[in-house]
Amino acid sequence: MHKLCDSPVGRYVAIYLAAVMVVPYAVVGFPADAGAQPQPVVRSATCIVLPVVGPAGTDTSVVSEKATDALALALEDSREFVVTSKRDLNRELGSLGLAPPLTVVEQLRLAERLQVDKVVSGQVTVLRVDERTGACTLGLRVRVLDAETGEYLNGAQVSVATPAVPGWTGARNQVINDALRDASEKAVTEMRATRLPVGYVTSVSASGRASVDLGAEQGIRPGTEMLLVRRTWNKDLGEMVMVKVGKVSVRDATADMCYVKALQGSDRAKVGDRAYVLYKPPARVAAEARSRSIKNTTTIGAALGLLLGLVAVAGGDHVTGAPRVANAHLFQQSPGDEAVIRLRVRNSWVPLSEQVHGWLFFRAAGTPSLMLSPENLVGVVGESRLPGNVWDDYAATVADMTVTYGFQYFDETGDQQDGDVDIEYNHPGLSPGITYYYRVQRITDPEYRAGSGAPIAQQVRPSQQQQFVTPTIDVDPPESLGDGSAPTNPVTYFAPVVLQSPENGSQNQSTSSITFTWNTTLGANEYLLQVFPEDDPDGLRNAQYQSPVLRQETAGAMHYTISASFAPNTRFYWRVGARKSGEVAPIVGLGNLSGWLLSSVRSLTTAVAPPPPPGTSAAGASGGQSEGNVGRGFWGLPRYGH
Repeated sequence: MHKLCDSPVGRYVAIYLAAVMVVPYAVVGFPADAGAQPQPVVRSATCIVLPVVGPAGTDTSVVSEKATDALALALEDSREFVVTSKRDLNRELGSLGLAPPLTVVEQLRLAERLQVDKVVSGQVTVLRVDERTGACTLGLRVRVLDAETGEYLNGAQVSVATPAVPGWTGARNQVINDALRDASEKAVTEMRATRLPVGYVTSVSASGRASVDLGAEQGIRPGTEMLLVRRTWNKDLGEMVMVKVGKVSVRDATADMCYVKALQGSDRAKVGDRAYVLYKPPARVAAEARSRSIKNTTTIGAALGLLLGLVAVAGGDHVTGAPRVANAHLFQQSPGDEAVIRLRVRNSWVPLSEQVHGWLFFRAAGTPSLMLSPENLVGVVGESRLPGNVWDDYAATVADMTVTYGFQYFDETGDQQDGDVDIEYNHPGLSPGITYYYRVQRITDPEYRAGSGAPIAQQVRPSQQQQFVTPTIDVDPPESLGDGSAPTNPVTYFAPVVLQSPENGSQNQSTSSITFTWNTTLGANEYLLQVFPEDDPDGLRNAQYQSPVLRQETAGAMHYTISASFAPNTRFYWRVGARKSGEVAPIVGLGNLSGWLLSSVRSLTTAVAPPPPPGTSAAGASGGQSEGNVGRGFWGLPRYGH
């Protein structure tokens, strides 16, 4: 040992051994930084970003490309996604002969070819630029398909509003790019914040009720749906594989545990099954949250309701009788907004609010003879009264909508009972140019009539669209389904008119004659051009100039020339309304304007007046110029001379 220490090599070996033994203890002995927090390790997921669907009424290809790039960049910047290049994606799309939009099966084929974990798809739902200020409003919907389970396990739906641009000159591309970038970053942030861990089935009762080790602390709520997956030995492959057991719905949740019930067509759960939380769009979550509100009334109040209901039955207005729909019409919140079809339901005091437990809305195209069948169901509201006594049918297509909740009622003996509603349906989108009819049905306290039965409550019909689920309406007791309303008046769906010329913000327009051009919209056949003064940019007062009602049945461009004395160097605003003759007039929420579905508003500025010739009075001193064939009139009631 002494010889080893005395030698040069020995000294270096001794120093090395001492460092190895001492340094770890010295490091442990130093106090840790109080602000340091352990960082979770998140494995990066490989993904592809499909072309984002652009909004209608815009240059879809340009917006789609910009939105796709912005979403891919936001995913990459999160450092939790590795995005496959656009070149590789386009190569495989061509190789497989696929063209977006893709079905789930096609997305899974593409994911397998590119060996990615996720398939990201998106849609720009709203894109609106204020032509006066440059402020931009944009909505973005994103969904993430998991390649392993074949289900959507994550997603987001966001909206952003960029501020007004000082000195706005009409450069739309820049504000749209900014809005797309903000919306993409917001969507990715929301997806990261709301993703949930994988759970496991911890127990299964004799009745099939299962518990999963995820609870309210992880964001689990009644109505949350999960996919159960089980590891199973495959003899042919000689290995363990993951097999789908089926879908379950959460019935109740504690802080760290939830209890689930198998949905139709699912196998019985087993302890150890993996539970993946399925993604639901916010609109569907909100609808189900409203539907889960239980009507907890006192025994006295409910008994009084039952008594009054019996009185109403004696008078001929049954508790479960048909609701009355006042009318159906097109509705838009502001000019240029996408239209919805609004149903206005008459308010009545029978049945009482405590006796109504939900509303079902059915739709058919082209015929008033629609049945109250699951494949015609397009909307469910689980409330006793409709907000504002109206219900809106929107244009978007949404598949696999599920509504599950319970309610309480009194049976024929006066005992309080529990009822259940379990509905699964699809919402096919509205198509321009198609005429629709609606019927309404209520879920109420059951009225026990001799021979009553409601086969509709148990109907299951095959879906006519492959991507849609098989719709079902299951109400217990079946007698709670009331009679359906009479069919509504016909409503033809169409989009607002797209303006052509003059361009927005155009200058040096004639002070004596201006020609306006726009495209007709499929489904409408009457049009009205309106021009408003500078102090009325929203067109809430009477139009300063307007055309007569113009009629055109065919598709194509329309134009109308207003010959009048326009004030020089003055800004005007113009728009075009559309309607379908013979149908209930559309309504615009802004200003409660009735009569027309309105286009977006454009501005123009007339030319500066030339100086008066020498020796004449100042321009405008004589006045009294005619406005030609165009006159001023009330909204929707043009007044013009001939």
